[in-house]
Amino acid sequence: MSEFDDPTADFLAREQAILGAEAALFGNPLATDAQVPTQDLLQPSEPLFEPEPVTQVLLQEPVTQVFQQEPVFQPEPVFQQEQFSQPAPVFQPEPVQYIEPEAITEWKQRFQQQIEMRDLRSKDRHDILLKKAQENLEKFYAEYNEKKAKQIQKNKETQSEKPKELPVWVF
Repeated sequence: MSEFDDPTADFLAREQAILGAEAALFGNPLATDAQVPTQDLLQPSEPLFEPEPVTQVLLQEPVTQVFQQEPVFQPEPVFQQEQFSQPAPVFQPEPVQYIEPEAITEWKQRFQQQIEMRDLRSKDRHDILLKKAQENLEKFYAEYNEKKAKQIQKNKETQSEKPKELPVWVF
């Protein structure tokens, strides 16, 4: 396998050919025969930019006097309790009386009547359902007790008859 069969190696070889002596700057000094500069690349010998000249701002007062003055704010006055002998009046607005329109009043009355009618019909249905359930339960227990009594009578008759021969169980 030659060195150009590998696409990565091919790419790196082309990059090194393009960069030439600068290839060593990118971390591989053995890649070319170029000399690596001994100067530290992070500490340039000349500044990257020249500082701007400082201009003086003329003030009416020197800056140092601003800090030597008294504080600008005044402390809040302290009030004695005697000054406020009566509490401040509390504003309470007068309640507004709302007069409901007649149409809304009529609607509320009709709606209340409809609810009462629904409740009455629902109660009637509930009572009918309870009565049917009670009748069905009574009928069920009557039939159950009747069947139970018949079965008990049948069992007694069967037990009273003596078997002619007892079965013999062979083990």
